[in-house]
Amino acid sequence: MAGCRTEAERFYPTYQAVHPDDPSSRYIIGCMANKGYDFTVSPSDCDSKRSLPSQAECYRSRGSVAQMLESVRGVTK
Repeated sequence: MAGCRTEAERFYPTYQAVHPDDPSSRYIIGCMANKGYDFTVSPSDCDSKRSLPSQAECYRSRGSVAQMLESVRGVTK
């Protein structure tokens, strides 16, 4: 996440990743997708008071092992 955020700030210095349609937000979402993560605002850890695209909590791994671990983690909270 940190690498994607840093690259977005470098490529789009005049934009802050506030709205998902902003160029910097789209860059972060695409960068995370290339790393195997999907953007989602459904997790309870995703804080709507902060910029959603720049929160690691707003992404879920596409990998089956990671999904299984996330579901177990959700049960143990």
